[in-house]
This record gives sequence, C-alpha cells and structure tokens, in this order.
Amino acid sequence: MKEPILEMRGITKKFGSVTANKDVDLTLYPGEIHALLGENGAGKSTLMNILNGIYKPNHGKIYYKGKKVSIRSPRHAVDMGIGMVHQHFRLIPTLTAAENVFLYMSYNREVDTYMLLSQCFMDGKKVYAPKVLSKTQMEFYCLSDENDLVSGYMGIMEPSDICDKAKIRDGLFIMPGLAFDYDFHRIGYGGGFYDRYLSIDNTFIKAALAFDFQLLEAIPYEEHDLKPDYIITQTQFIRRDN
Repeated sequence: MKEPILEMRGITKKFGSVTANKDVDLTLYPGEIHALLGENGAGKSTLMNILNGIYKPNHGKIYYKGKKVSIRSPRHAVDMGIGMVHQHFRLIPTLTAAENVFLYMSYNREVDTYMLLSQCFMDGKKVYAPKVLSKTQMEFYCLSDENDLVSGYMGIMEPSDICDKAKIRDGLFIMPGLAFDYDFHRIGYGGGFYDRYLSIDNTFIKAALAFDFQLLEAIPYEEHDLKPDYIITQTQFIRRDN
C-alpha cells in the first residue's frame, strides 16, 4: 500500500469569531489527482492557503513525505516542492505599484478577497479594511494581519477595536460585488456605504472584482452610483475610458 505524500490532520483556521476550517482532514497519495469541492465560502481557499504557507492554522498538523512540517511561507512551500496556482484575481496589475490598499472583505457569493489580503501583507503594503459605524457611516482602519479582523456588519469581517483609523484617503480601492455591467454599474449588498465614502474624496484607483458570470450586459442602477475604474474577472481586464 502506498504511503501518503501529504496529510493535513484536524486543521482549524479562525478569522476572529468566524471559523473558516474546522477539524479538516486531507490525505493525498502520489500519482493521483484530487479535486477539492465545495460551495463559495466553504473554506477551500483557506485550506489551500494554509498548505501554501499564506495562513497559519490555529490547530492541526501537516505531514509531508511522512514528516511533520510547519510551512512558514509560500517560498518555504515551493522549496519543499509544494506549489499553488492562484486565481487570476491575484494578478491585478495596479496591485504591484500600490503602496496603500483599501480592501473590502468579501461576503457570501462575492470574489474571495482574503487571498489578496495575504498577498498585500507579504508584499509589505499598508492594508485598510472598512468598518460600519452606523446605518449611514463607514470608515477604513489599518490592519497589521488577518487576526485583526472580527465579525461585524451582516457578518462581514471588519477591523477590531484595536485598529487605528486610516489617516490617508489615497491608494488602490478594491471591491467585489454581486453583479456588474459593461457600463461599470455595480450591485452589492446595499446600504450605499461605498458611494458615500468615495464621494468625500474620489482620488482612489477603484478596481472591482467579479466572476465571469457576474458581468452582465445591463443591471439596475441609480444615477449617483460611483463607478469603478476597472472591472477584473477571471478572463477579462476592462478599463473605464471616462
């Protein structure tokens, strides 16, 4: 009987009060192809990010070629022989040059932005995430790592009370959504928080992330909605001309 080349045992990963993986076991054998299936938000990306050294598990053990290992970083994973091909969303051209990244934390059926959060930390960027303060007010706060996030408005992950309020209003503003169209309109989860925040000082480079099926010919919109500068899907990079 073949020995497994890789085992993940009892892997648990939490982001604040939200549990992304709970007691997950995964066993892989050499010479086989495996598919990891699950709905959006099931924790597939989180588990693979742990295997790739992007996240550290709260609990659990990883064995590679029969030896217990602690994968410290993506570079360490590559040196061990573990590689990962990420979604195209990680390859945002403007992300490379941006020093300050204002990142909406994804929810439910939106594009997962947690991998981008980890990439920004690894690249030494300043990362800011939004926090809903009232029914009409939202502000961004600086994150030091993913453990600064706690469950907030509608269950969306938000900066904890220990985070400092952003002192700048300039950088790359990344947001997913539920639907977009080719006129750069967006449908999100409601509340109009982004339009109010961006209208105060609209100096951000605004990039919207969408799955291909979320980009439609036309969607309902309001005239005051602020449009992103880019829409990025798995297969398209679209820039707004005006």
